[in-house]
Amino acid sequence: MTRSFTNRIFGGVCGGIGEAMRINPWLLRLLVICLSVISMGIAAVGYLLLWWLLPQESPIANIRGASIRFILVIGVVILLTGLWIGHQNKWLVTETGQSLLLPLLILITGTALLLKQLRTPLFGGILLLIGGVSLLNSLGTLPEGLSDLLTRAWGGLLVLAGLTWLLRGRIALSHIIAIVMSVIIVSGIAFTAFNNRASQPRDDLQVIIDQPIDDVISLLVVNVNTLNTDVNILPAVERDAGVQGMFIGSTESELVITYDDSAGTTAELTIEETQSNQFPLLEAIGRGTLELEIPPQIAVVVNVINQDGQVTLSLSNLNLELVTLVVETGDAIVTLPNYIPVSLDPEARPSQLTVKNGDIIVFVPEALDAQFALNRGSNRPEFPPSYLLVDDGADGTLQKRGVSEFSMYYEITAPNGLITLATNEE
Repeated sequence: MTRSFTNRIFGGVCGGIGEAMRINPWLLRLLVICLSVISMGIAAVGYLLLWWLLPQESPIANIRGASIRFILVIGVVILLTGLWIGHQNKWLVTETGQSLLLPLLILITGTALLLKQLRTPLFGGILLLIGGVSLLNSLGTLPEGLSDLLTRAWGGLLVLAGLTWLLRGRIALSHIIAIVMSVIIVSGIAFTAFNNRASQPRDDLQVIIDQPIDDVISLLVVNVNTLNTDVNILPAVERDAGVQGMFIGSTESELVITYDDSAGTTAELTIEETQSNQFPLLEAIGRGTLELEIPPQIAVVVNVINQDGQVTLSLSNLNLELVTLVVETGDAIVTLPNYIPVSLDPEARPSQLTVKNGDIIVFVPEALDAQFALNRGSNRPEFPPSYLLVDDGADGTLQKRGVSEFSMYYEITAPNGLITLATNEE
């Protein structure tokens, strides 16, 4: 595509486009004038860019000093006129979708660059990417979180342009190397930014948990599934209080609470934290806290899964039938009760405490005859003198000294952290 030399008034852009697309150039000229007025001069700037990017069909056009000044004057006049009309009639630019014009202009410029720079189409591709993202964002089709992420990542395009300029002509495949290096740099910065924000506590969202438990319920199953949250579970003062607690966290989190007591004497309470948006806003993410009180004097099963955060399970005053803990990243502190399950065989189905990336401390009552099967890494566990580390051919077992028959069995897994066993007087 070229600018027309014979059918030209303002540089031959409309003439060249009209000849290529078989459209009357005057229709294109009227369209440019109208868009320039409506868009407050943006279309005029786009016209000037096309004039600069598109070659002219005749070499005679190299002598163009006067035409340059003429086109610049016309462009400035149209720009100022459009700015004045747009300022006086803000309703006009609003109702005609003025927000779409800049992305369209960027797309046109990027396409022209691709056509002109066949050997190095990188800059045209960058403009097409910017224009496409801007257009989708203006149309409202991009999720807010993704739009925020792409907006923050636009600085990487400057890195890409700079690397391309520095590496061009010096090494082979310079464009590919520049793209790969830019992606690595931007990804590293984004990962660091999200991790830093995720570690900061948030209090934008507060959810109160108040679930009464009927007197006919004899077994309560509590399931907790959280994301980037510190979890603290402890016994309530009395049974009639039910399950109470509070979640404090980010607006990017959503707490789903379900309760089912249709089984008669067994009830199940599930508290699950989900991510409200597929692409969270950077300024909205952060660490949450969940504090939950479980009623005593009722048989309970506690299942906790936490993706990232510290988990504290103070279960000393509960009738604990079974506890299952899985922490992906973070430390855990568990206080066990002096209680023997009545509905489950602790040897056939032992409680499991798993911390995949972190340390775990377990407090066990001195009066409880317990055995702990270990699944650990290279770290040697720490334990009190009343316990003995027995070599079982695997990672060992901690057993209470002088006991041949155990009343409680547990499995502790911490392949990348330290296992600590301590006793209390309870």
